[in-house]
Amino acid sequence: MINLSFYDGVSLVFNVNDWYELRTKYRIVGEFIGATRTIPIALPSALCPEETYLLIKKGVAKLVKWENLYCVPSLVDKEKFQTKLNQSFEEQKVIFVEDRKMQLENLVDTIILGKKRESAENVSKDDILRTEMSKFPILKEENMVSCICTQHPEYLRGTATDVSTSNLFNYTNKLKCAVYEDLWDKGYYITSGRKFGGDFLVYLGDPVSYHAVYIVKCVQGEESHNVSEIIAYGRIGTSVKKKFVLASLNSEEKVSYIALSWLDA
Repeated sequence: MINLSFYDGVSLVFNVNDWYELRTKYRIVGEFIGATRTIPIALPSALCPEETYLLIKKGVAKLVKWENLYCVPSLVDKEKFQTKLNQSFEEQKVIFVEDRKMQLENLVDTIILGKKRESAENVSKDDILRTEMSKFPILKEENMVSCICTQHPEYLRGTATDVSTSNLFNYTNKLKCAVYEDLWDKGYYITSGRKFGGDFLVYLGDPVSYHAVYIVKCVQGEESHNVSEIIAYGRIGTSVKKKFVLASLNSEEKVSYIALSWLDA
């Protein structure tokens, strides 16, 4: 069972193995929100309410809340974190020296030949390595890779408490969840469609390799649309080379679709 951390209405995936399983096994795309200026894609991944509801309904995941993360870290917790960070820096220093030594060992014969040409004296490989190794600059922390945590350390998280699924319906509704599930059951990949004026974008394969083919907007069955709205939907779909689809629940509570196509006169 995968734990989805629930914060301010957003379900987050911090663990990279959980993210990979959701992506490859369950076609859950999510949205990376841990990106920085130098790292464009990074965990955690935020799931939309409809993705979260589907995973809970299928028994794949559950919503949890880590109460300790709402508290300010104690001085002891901060010291533990700094100790881990310092340990990382020390490990990097060792790796740097080992890599540099390996490079020198590959060049030591060439260095000895150069020394002989200059002074005609015999110098051992060990002496050369010792001399060259002593010239190494001191590796400073600002030149090291600083760890960016993708999930909270266990000593900070504490114990997880379950969150009721009903909380999701403060951010979505029954119609959207039903449409998302129906599309997912048909084998599609689904992401948010808000940038194209819809609720979902639908893909035939992973969005990394495929473009979306449908823009899906969820509408109530009894909801009326004026002509200008229908024309706008059709134009949006045509302009981005996708088909605009209206999805609703029929009288039998099953999802039905109406696809809008723009025909040249």
